[in-house]
Amino acid sequence: MAMFTLLHVSDLHFATEANRRISFPSFPKVEPFNTHDATIAAALELFCAQLALQMSKKGIGIDQVIITGDIANTGKVDNLRLAKRNLDRIVELLRSALTNGPTDRHGSLTDRIFLVPGNHDRYITDSRLAVVSFSEDPRFEEIFSPYWPPKDCGQRRLRARTVTKSTKTGTASIELIGIDFSLKRPGDATLSALPTHWGQGLADGDTLQRLMTYTSKIRKSSLPIWVMHFPPSSDVAKGLLLRNSSFVRNAALSKNCRVPLVLCGHVHDPQRLQVASECEIWLAHSATQFSEPNGHGVHLTQIEIEGSRFIGATRTTYRFDGQTFRPSFFEDKYGSEASSILPNTHVIEGQ
Repeated sequence: MAMFTLLHVSDLHFATEANRRISFPSFPKVEPFNTHDATIAAALELFCAQLALQMSKKGIGIDQVIITGDIANTGKVDNLRLAKRNLDRIVELLRSALTNGPTDRHGSLTDRIFLVPGNHDRYITDSRLAVVSFSEDPRFEEIFSPYWPPKDCGQRRLRARTVTKSTKTGTASIELIGIDFSLKRPGDATLSALPTHWGQGLADGDTLQRLMTYTSKIRKSSLPIWVMHFPPSSDVAKGLLLRNSSFVRNAALSKNCRVPLVLCGHVHDPQRLQVASECEIWLAHSATQFSEPNGHGVHLTQIEIEGSRFIGATRTTYRFDGQTFRPSFFEDKYGSEASSILPNTHVIEGQ
């Protein structure tokens, strides 16, 4: 058996101006966009440094940092570049944890980070702060190229990374498959969602078909974990909906894919949704958005597999308490009772 440890972070909303609510004169009924909170962003960096130190002392590591979108608050170049610089700093603080442990580690440190863009990362706004289009240009790909991996799956909106560990009987691997379901154009949204349509995503037929094709291709040799910004659930607000989400759920359950876990962000609420007994959707907190009513948090997720067979998953949520990120008392558990490789996960010394 093999255990994979993932640090799941989402919805950072980095912007050149922190602690700000950006309103939309063109759409007075629309809720403002909040940028990141500078105090919480600093606390997140401190948490990452402390987490890396404690994991290094135990001789264990983080196999991948998963970031499920909305890294920047808009797709403007200055916001994207600032978000990339902030992310680089977080990666450096996690260095000791990312280079520890039994994972087969080849390539650079950036190979330990896997992210997908969110709807905010694709926004383009005009001078009146009205959202006028969605970015299909290559700016996000160019700026985040070290983390939005170059290994595509037959389509530019799909990316993948294989993470492998040695076991007593050979090797075991998970396949992280990132899907960008951001709207290509405003017209792809449901008309009933206007003017909040820019919070929606679309699972278009071509992307979904290629996703299924790639997943079925690797399924016998690796366990697929889907990573996307938009949760494929109908149980979200209309303005945040992923159109055709039922097709995504059906694809995950299909005989050739059999995806046990989908990691998402977008709604800033750490829900756990069961698609079926053999598939769950785990949503993440917003890590650093300013004035977030659901609070802030990050998640340490462990996935246990045997060969390419899913055994179980455990998630510990670290919530921001006004000063630092502290572990919650309850863990999410799914599948078999996987034994944690992180002794005393609930305590980060020095906090």
